[in-house]
This record gives sequence, C-alpha cells and structure tokens, in this order.
Amino acid sequence: GFIMSDSVIFRFTHDGIHQAALALIAGEKKQKIHLKIAKKLIKKFLDDPFDDIIFDIVHHLSIGYNDNESTINRVDLATYYLHAGRRARLKTAYSAALEYFSLGFGYLGPRGWDDQYDLMLSLYHGATEAAFLTGHPEILKEFALVVHTHAHNILDKIPVIVNEINYLSLSGKVIDAIKYGTQTLEQLGIIIPDNPTVEDITQSFNETLSLLSEITISGIDTLPDMQSKKIIYGFQIIESNSFPLYAI
Repeated sequence: GFIMSDSVIFRFTHDGIHQAALALIAGEKKQKIHLKIAKKLIKKFLDDPFDDIIFDIVHHLSIGYNDNESTINRVDLATYYLHAGRRARLKTAYSAALEYFSLGFGYLGPRGWDDQYDLMLSLYHGATEAAFLTGHPEILKEFALVVHTHAHNILDKIPVIVNEINYLSLSGKVIDAIKYGTQTLEQLGIIIPDNPTVEDITQSFNETLSLLSEITISGIDTLPDMQSKKIIYGFQIIESNSFPLYAI
C-alpha cells in the first residue's frame, strides 16, 4: 500500500507519495493539518520527553504555527526547540542542534531576555556550544557576546566561557586561554597566582594534605554532594584550562 504502520505512527512508503499527497492540500488547510499533527505528537512527547519524536514535533510546528493559535505560544515553541536542540546534541547532530537552538531564541526575540530569561539563557548556552562543536567561531563569538551582555551574573556566563576557552585552546592561543580561565576563576573567588612562589605551592600542598587527613577511604561515600555552584563551575573552568596548561 501507500502507507505503512510504524508502531502507532503511520508513514508513507515513499517520499514521492508523501509529496504528492501534500500537493493536493491547500496552503491554509495544510498549515492547520501540520498544527493538528504537532499537538497529537506533543501528547506522546509529554509521556516520554526523551523520544526522538521531538524532531517531528518541531518540524510540524515550523509549518503549522501561527501567532493567532492560542494553545501554542512562542514560549511553548521555543521550549520545544530547546528540547529538540538538546536531543540533537545528545545524538551528536551538532549542526541540527545549532539550528534548533537558534530558531528557539529567534521566536522569543530580544524581549525574551526580560520575559523568559532562563529559557533564553538555556537556548544560548546550547547554541554557543553547538557553534563551537560545528567549527563556527564567528557564530560562537556572536552568541557569546549576547550572553555576556544580558547574563545577570558570572555563573550564568560559565557555560559560554568554557566554550570560549576551548576555542582559544584549539586555535593555538593557549596563553590567552589560560589568562581567560584564571580571570574567570578570580571572579568566582578562586585565586591562582600568575607566578606562584615555592611558598605558595607549599602552603596549598599543606592545606590539601590537612583536608585529606580528615577524610578516610571508607568515609568518602558518606560525604555530601557538592552544593556550591561557584566551586562546581570553577572545576569546569580548571578542566577547560588543563589542555592549554599541558600544551605549554
């Protein structure tokens, strides 16, 4: 036949048949059909947010969405693109992820930073990483500048700074990467001297030994999870700086 069943989803057996069927539907009616399909798929997605069906959802929404549709607004749309971007990132489809994240914050517009700060931040974090992973430094710089302009604090900038440091390292600018990392750590309250003396190293070593002496091997599992975001993000910066430090 022309249609085959794939679990509970029906698909055309050939793209040519699919395109021929679409050509028979008028433009406005086609838009409504795509929106109706998207709504049906959204119900399934809510039951399993890790399903690849999110890609079908944003495809149908991209065709069927209109500003007069009351049940799906631009915030909903941007949220679905955020999910699609993250899912594409997990599947190492970095170019697709970059497109999804970019479309997401595009629907929110500049006012998104005032009205939907957390959502905008998540979309730009994802887009910046995807730009780095796809080898688009100019896009990375553009998106990073936006985050640096609108982010409320240094913690909200860290995911972007990590990608900027990684880009500097891979570009051979290892000294710039290290300086950027240490400057960021300083903003987090973690001071690393540019030119540590023997006394600095000895003091840090002794402080570390003192802390370790209070912890037994059997007690490691009972230690509480780290809660300080500054320390957690500090480790991310230190990890990003490990390559340029090794390179020099």
